[in-house]
Amino acid sequence: MKDNWKAYLEHDAGAIFSDGIVANFGNPERESRVSTVGNTMMDLSQFGLIGVRGEDASTFMQNLFCNDIREVTEQKSQLNAFCSAKGRIIANFLLFMRDDSYYLQLPSQQMDVILKKLQMYKLMSKVDIIDASNSFVRIGCSGPSIEQELSTISPQLPREIDDVVQHNKLTIIRVPGIQPRFELIGGFDEIKNAWQR
Repeated sequence: MKDNWKAYLEHDAGAIFSDGIVANFGNPERESRVSTVGNTMMDLSQFGLIGVRGEDASTFMQNLFCNDIREVTEQKSQLNAFCSAKGRIIANFLLFMRDDSYYLQLPSQQMDVILKKLQMYKLMSKVDIIDASNSFVRIGCSGPSIEQELSTISPQLPREIDDVVQHNKLTIIRVPGIQPRFELIGGFDEIKNAWQR
């Protein structure tokens, strides 16, 4: 988690942390009730990001992952998986593009293992694989009127699951959920602005 984002959540938004992850914002019972009927926002720092870029990035990933990487664009994300030689899932992740780089979002606990395995398969491929967890701030938001709230940030929102909109240094991804649900990825200032709105 970026230090300035953690400081903002703790001091300005009232976040209470447990093991470096936001546990709640002071009223866990109310927060739990609202999450099923109202608009909610949550920090997603419990997920890590692996950045993959370079001339051979798409070919490299196409040879390792389960789904067709060619379908991932700056306007389309994808749920994907990395499997063992026997076909067992080692990790599943959200895969999206931003600024000509691919990003794998997965639980932080899996980061070291997956980074090591990807580096092992790199061989002579012209590809850079990095831990990009602190490159961006990420939040999730959902709720019955969240689209109306988000329209104050971006005039266009993703319509279908896995659609992505890039607007003013923000990446907005529509993810599955009972209520409309989105992830926002961007720099500290952009996400802080979205959070405050």
